[in-house]
Parts: sequence; structure tokens; C-alpha cells
Amino acid sequence: CEGCDNPSMNMDLFGFYWPLKNQQTIVGAIYNVSGEGGLVISGQWSASTMHFIQSSIGEGPFLRADVGYGFFIAVYDDGDEIFEGMEKSGLSILYGLGYALPVGAGGTRILFNVNVARRPGIDGKEEYWDGWNWRNKTITGSVKSLNITAGALF
Repeated sequence: CEGCDNPSMNMDLFGFYWPLKNQQTIVGAIYNVSGEGGLVISGQWSASTMHFIQSSIGEGPFLRADVGYGFFIAVYDDGDEIFEGMEKSGLSILYGLGYALPVGAGGTRILFNVNVARRPGIDGKEEYWDGWNWRNKTITGSVKSLNITAGALF
């Protein structure tokens, strides 16, 4: 949204990964979701991979790539504009880079990521007040997000 100043959040949920024989790559499935003030949600169920560049799984720099099914839902009212029930779904991608730090003697790692996601976006009508009367405008586009996250790998 242009000029939005609402707080937003991004997180990975329900991620499960398995190592490949090269001991530098993990593959799996994950659910990633982004949300913004009001009720604007963009998410994706994906096949995901992380490749650790310099060393074994969970140490040092890594690349991440996710491809899957994404969606966008918006129900939003800020007093001047009303967006209702705009929904769209389809192919989504997420890619990024990060750094992993081992924590303690076990297999736990702390991950710091910078990710970019592109998902289906707004496909509907916007109703707004122009100062004199209510107007409608068709809106289309995709959701693009840049996220900085911290997480854990067990």
C-alpha cells in the first residue's frame, strides 16, 4: 500500500527441513506469512531450500529459496478508505540470504535472514471518499515484501 504507516510483521511457521547428503543443503516445506495493520495478510505454503555456502548445515552464510502457493486477503478500514474482501491466490516466491550461528553444544542454530517475497496481491475495488462523494477504483497488483527476520533451526 502506498504511504502505509501501519506496523507490519513477517514470520515463518511450521517449517520442516531435511538434510541432503552434501551436508550443506536442507530441503523441506514451510509456511511464511506477512501481516499489516488493519487486516492485511499475505502468505505462502512453499517447498523451501537453504544452502550453506562455506560450511556444513547451520553455520555461516546461506542462501534461501521458496516456491509455492501464495495468497492475499485484505479487510481494511482506516476511516477514509474501505477495502473489503479482496482476495487473490497463485504462484509465489521468496528468496534471500542469511547467516547462521551455532548456539551451545546441541544442534540449535540462530538464523538471521533478509528475504524478498512476491505474492499475488490486490485484485478488487477500492471505495474512497473524494471530499464530495464515494468513488470506486479498480486495484490490481502483486505484493512485494522485504523482510528482516531472526529465527532458530533445531
